[in-house]
Amino acid sequence: AAIVAARGSAPFADLGDFARRVDARAVNKRAIEQLAAAGAFDAISPDRAAVHAAADSIVREANSAREAALGGQGGLFGAEAPATLAAPRRDGPAVAWSAAERLRREFDAVGFFLTGHPLDDHAAAIRRLKLGDFAAFARAVHRGETTGRLAATVLDRQERRIKSGSKMGVFTLSDPSGHYEAITFQEGLDQWRDLLEKGADVAVTLQGSADGEEVRARIVGVETLDKAAARAAKGLRVFLRDEAPLPSVRERLARRGEGAVSLVLMLGPAEGEIEVKLPGGYAIGAEIAASLRATAGVVAVEVA
Repeated sequence: AAIVAARGSAPFADLGDFARRVDARAVNKRAIEQLAAAGAFDAISPDRAAVHAAADSIVREANSAREAALGGQGGLFGAEAPATLAAPRRDGPAVAWSAAERLRREFDAVGFFLTGHPLDDHAAAIRRLKLGDFAAFARAVHRGETTGRLAATVLDRQERRIKSGSKMGVFTLSDPSGHYEAITFQEGLDQWRDLLEKGADVAVTLQGSADGEEVRARIVGVETLDKAAARAAKGLRVFLRDEAPLPSVRERLARRGEGAVSLVLMLGPAEGEIEVKLPGGYAIGAEIAASLRATAGVVAVEVA
């Protein structure tokens, strides 16, 4: 509320403008870190990791501006002092967050995903594997179906003791259609506990039953999404403009597997492209593909 009041009808121009106008007594370091994680500063400083690391600097700037205002130390004829924090000043090393880390912090800050979903990196594999989402599964259960195979991200997990003395696992799962709970009993826990860690992306087989408008789901099969995708994928095509990214590409393809990888050198409109198939087989799951896409100098990565 203090930030909205300070903003009024004039958007903040940059972080310095934000620090000068906001009430330093109402906005602390923790609030700025949470707002950065949620993406509140994206319009003026899109590197969330940098803003998060600069939270102390922003608070110091806000306190300095308040002290100057109280002491009558504004500019000539009361004009505001110029911004000194247009770009965030990191108070320690800060590495840009990966897409997965960005979404995780976003979820921790606001309780749901705003700008994407962890399963987005697996979209091609999900289509190939014909994995559904929970909204479609719930509709199918209300039509009388009982089983479905879905892609999901594990958001939370709990283990509870039941009357028989054995344990039941209660998992909060998520896909782009929403969040839901699914359970599994002792046998399933023993078999899949390591696969259903918080943050894991999985292919789950569910049994569902309708309970009024609600659908109760039980987990009857689990496989990591990377493993399922690796079985379904035939290969990757990595597009490059020059040889500069090759050492990084080689490092990311260190794990052997059954997938084929081709390097496509993009020479230009007149010369066209040259495709070179690499010898041997490679691990080519969604994590590898995402890592290659994030490599400096890689133009694109196609999953075949």
